[in-house]
Amino acid sequence: MPCDTIQTTTVDIGKVDHKLLMLALSALGLNPRLQGDAIYFQNGVYSIADKQLDLRGTNVESRSAELKRAYSCEVVKTTAKKFNWQWKQVENNKFQVVKRSF
Repeated sequence: MPCDTIQTTTVDIGKVDHKLLMLALSALGLNPRLQGDAIYFQNGVYSIADKQLDLRGTNVESRSAELKRAYSCEVVKTTAKKFNWQWKQVENNKFQVVKRSF
């Protein structure tokens, strides 16, 4: 492959909340920025209108899986905060959530 070739892969990651996606990308250290109807980040872009994630480079499958895990973590954290639940991270990508009863 010539050295000036860029590999791009489009991944359908389904319905996501773009605000949570921004938090997940930040947690991964990918420096996301919202510009128009797209989120640009290191080696990729997410189109809010089309719900498509375009990744450039290698190991796209593992990178998209890592992004999905980070997004899931943000969903857990946000939901716990929303309902005033206690949560703590017990392992990487594993949480303990306790619903308070009054």
